[in-house]
Amino acid sequence: MKKLLFALFGLLVITSCSKEHEPLPTPQVSIEAPAGTDPTQPIALTLGGTLTLKAVSANTDEATYLWEVNNEQVGQAQEYTFTATELGNYIVNVTVFNAEGTGNTVGCEVTVYGPYHTGTFILNEGNFTSVPSSLIFIGDDGQVTESVYTKANPTRKLGITAQDMCFFGGKAYILTQNGKKAEGFDGYLTVTNAETMTYVTDYTNDEFSDLSAPTHLAVVSADKAYIRDGRAIYVADLKNRKLNGKIAGSEGALKIKMVNTGSKVYAAAGSKLLVIDPASDAVTKTIDLPGTSSGIVLGKDGNVWSSCAGTPSYMVQILTATDAIGVKNEVKDINLSGGWVPSIGLCASKTDNVLYFWKDESPDWSHYDYPIYKHDCTTGKTEKFISLSETAKDGNYLIYGGMGVHPLTNQLFVNSIKGYGTDYLTNSIHSFSNQGKLVKTYSDKTSFPAGVFFKTE
Repeated sequence: MKKLLFALFGLLVITSCSKEHEPLPTPQVSIEAPAGTDPTQPIALTLGGTLTLKAVSANTDEATYLWEVNNEQVGQAQEYTFTATELGNYIVNVTVFNAEGTGNTVGCEVTVYGPYHTGTFILNEGNFTSVPSSLIFIGDDGQVTESVYTKANPTRKLGITAQDMCFFGGKAYILTQNGKKAEGFDGYLTVTNAETMTYVTDYTNDEFSDLSAPTHLAVVSADKAYIRDGRAIYVADLKNRKLNGKIAGSEGALKIKMVNTGSKVYAAAGSKLLVIDPASDAVTKTIDLPGTSSGIVLGKDGNVWSSCAGTPSYMVQILTATDAIGVKNEVKDINLSGGWVPSIGLCASKTDNVLYFWKDESPDWSHYDYPIYKHDCTTGKTEKFISLSETAKDGNYLIYGGMGVHPLTNQLFVNSIKGYGTDYLTNSIHSFSNQGKLVKTYSDKTSFPAGVFFKTE
C-alpha cells in the first residue's frame, strides 16, 4: 500500500513539473489605429502629421514591445506615435514578446504625402509686365491655399505671366511667358517638388534665349521637355540646361495646350494635328482635321479629341494606337472657334465619356455671356451644360484661363472674371457637379488665371 501511494505521489510531482515547464503561448498581436483608420490597409499621412498606433495582444500577461520603422528601432512602449517628417513610404512593425521572450510581429504601411498631393491648382498670369505669377491650391476638402509657391519658397518669385503647368516624375513644371524681367524672379521654366512645391531649379531667359513668349509645355522625360512659342515647338535639354533647336515641321503650332500620352505628343497646327515622337524629336505623322483645331485633350477612352472650327464644326476622335481618325461627331449650330482667343477651354472628364467647352456668345464688350457646353462622345450629342449668368449669378461671367475636370471628384472647375481693366480683381472660381449643380464658389482669389491643373492626371 505504501509503495502504491509513493508511486502516485511521484506521478503527481512529475505531472506538476511538466506543466510548470510548458512553453507560454505565442502572443496574438494586432495594431489599433485612430477611429476611421484601417491599419490593414495603407495609411495616408500628410507631411507634418502624426499617427498614434497601439499594440494589442492576447494571452500575454507580461508583454514587452518593440516598434520599428523601416527596420530601425523607434520605441518600446505599448503605443507609438509616428511623425511624418519626410515624404516616402514606411513600414511600421511592432513585435510583442511574452515573459519567455517569444515574440510575434505585425505591421502596417504608411505613406507620407506633401500638402499638395491631390487637389486643384489654379495658375495665375498676374499683371502682364510686372506682377509675378502665382499659384492657388484647392484641396479636395475645399480648403484654399493662396500663393502656394511663395509660401513654400519665401525668397523666390515665379517668372512673369505664367502660361502652363504639368507634372512628371514627382515634380511640377511651371512655364512663364516672360520669365525673369526683374531681379528676384525665376526664369522661363520653374521646377518644384510636386508634393510640397519647394523649389528645385529654374531655367533662365539666357539659357532658353531662343524662346519668344513661350506658352505651352510637355515634359517627356526627366531630361527633356517640349516648349511651344509663337514660331515653333522647341526641344529643351533640361539636363544640360539649353535648347536643342526647333522640331522640324512644328512651325505654326497653335497657342493650345499639347497632349502628352507618354509615348507620343500631339500638337495642333491649324487644321492639322502633329504627332511627335519623343525618342527622335520628330513629327512622325500629320493628321488632317476637318477644320481648325480650337483644343485637344486626352479623353476618358484614352484617345485624343480635337474640337474643329468650321461650318459645320466637329468633335474628332484620333485613335492613339494608330493615329487614324475614329469618330467624327458633327456639332450642329455651334462654330467651335475660339475667336480672338484660340482655345475654347476644351477639357475632358476622366470618369464620364464627355467633353466640356465654353463659347463666347457675348452681345457686346459691356455684357459677357460665356455658356458652357457638354459633348457626349458616345452619342455625339452636344447640349448647353450651364450658363454662369443663370447658375452662378455673381456678375463674373467672362470665362478666363480655361477649365478643368477633377479626375477623381469629376467636378468641373471654371475661372471667371468681371471684365478687363481693374475688373479682373473681381473674380470667381466655380466648381460644378457633372449634373451642372453649383458646388462651391471661391471669390476674388485669382489674378488673370492661366488654367486649371491636376497632379493626379
